[in-house]
Amino acid sequence: MRKVKKTTISLATTITTIALLGVVNYLNPFWLDKAAIAAEFNSLSEIQKRDKLIIGVKDNLPPLGFRDRNGNLIGLEIDIARELA
Repeated sequence: MRKVKKTTISLATTITTIALLGVVNYLNPFWLDKAAIAAEFNSLSEIQKRDKLIIGVKDNLPPLGFRDRNGNLIGLEIDIARELA
């Protein structure tokens, strides 16, 4: 018969987790507003007025994005960003 290892969670950990979930739930509408503002800022007409596409990529996660010996960005995300632009 296999022995089952019991895991206990302290009361402090449980209370902290519930509190963090409450904070996230409370702040959720504020994050949605920021997303709406960002979507409006990056609408197609705004991008066309700017005459450039701004894309954020990682530079520390090979092979998706990293810097070569000369400091140039290379990787899959960078290639995709260039194709989109």
